[in-house]
Amino acid sequence: MLVGPGDGWLFMVPGARAEGVPALSWASGGLVVSLVAMVLQLISCPTVSPDGGLLGTGPQSSAALYLLFHLAFAGGAVAGALEAPASWRVPSVAVGVALAFLFSVDAIPLPLLLRPDGTFTTILIVAEYALTLVIGVCAVVWVWRTGLTPQPLRGWVGVALSLSAYDVLLNAFAGSRFEAVWWASLSMRAATYAVLAGGAIWTVLAKLADLELYTDSELDRREGQLRQSLTLTRRLLSCAEDLAQAMTPAEVAQALCDDAVEACEAPYAAATVSHLGDRLRLLATFGYDAAMVELAGQMDWDAPLPGARAILTGEPLLLGTEDEVRERSPAPRSPSTGASGPWRRCR
Repeated sequence: MLVGPGDGWLFMVPGARAEGVPALSWASGGLVVSLVAMVLQLISCPTVSPDGGLLGTGPQSSAALYLLFHLAFAGGAVAGALEAPASWRVPSVAVGVALAFLFSVDAIPLPLLLRPDGTFTTILIVAEYALTLVIGVCAVVWVWRTGLTPQPLRGWVGVALSLSAYDVLLNAFAGSRFEAVWWASLSMRAATYAVLAGGAIWTVLAKLADLELYTDSELDRREGQLRQSLTLTRRLLSCAEDLAQAMTPAEVAQALCDDAVEACEAPYAAATVSHLGDRLRLLATFGYDAAMVELAGQMDWDAPLPGARAILTGEPLLLGTEDEVRERSPAPRSPSTGASGPWRRCR
């Protein structure tokens, strides 16, 4: 999901952490005010509209709008970095937009900031140097709060703040409109918003690439699970078919041993039942040699063996390692040889 400037940029990818919404929400709110003030200042510029544009904005208000659109973006960023309450964001944006329109209609009395010949007064120059310092502090706070290796879009905001401070500094240094340095400051202004636009586009493309990678990996994982399910289903159907064809207890036991070895990839299997008397009856085996089959056929029903123990208690006995087998079922010795080698081979 991608949420636009009103709510900050939020990219949600399953398994991935979202971008820092509160800080970016405040920064995008300041950007809204900044863009409104910048458009109003642009249409009042003499090169665009000598009479102050549609709203008849005077030169002093035009200069104030210039200061406002730089201050609004920096203020929104620092408010987000300092984790200002989210409930303040919308009212703050509304106040900023209203202030921009009040400036544009000359509703707020202002001191002399811009002379008729386009040169800056001392008040404007001092205000711009002060604003440069404020934006610089805001940039430092932003980087400090987001870290030296911030998430992508936060990093672009930090770069834009730096360019904004450089723009105001060059403008103050120029001291007049349409000087060479003033044009340089205008290029920094364009770079500020180009960085934000380019950073947003780059971040969206990066998130889309991450989403594509996640989708591919998730499809591979699901495909693997499906293959395992199909394999298990085939084994169960094969086992059911084998059991359906078995006619005697021995055939049923042999089918179970064969299918158990195939399903569990075990080297051995045996089916044993209790029989009248004191012996276990070995119905079927898989993988046992003749010596082990003979030894197993001589075991009492209460022998310390996994199969005998399960028959005695009536409960399944699951042993996952050889150590567990040795602990629960010590290897019996052959009556003829006294050795436990055949039992060791059957584990």
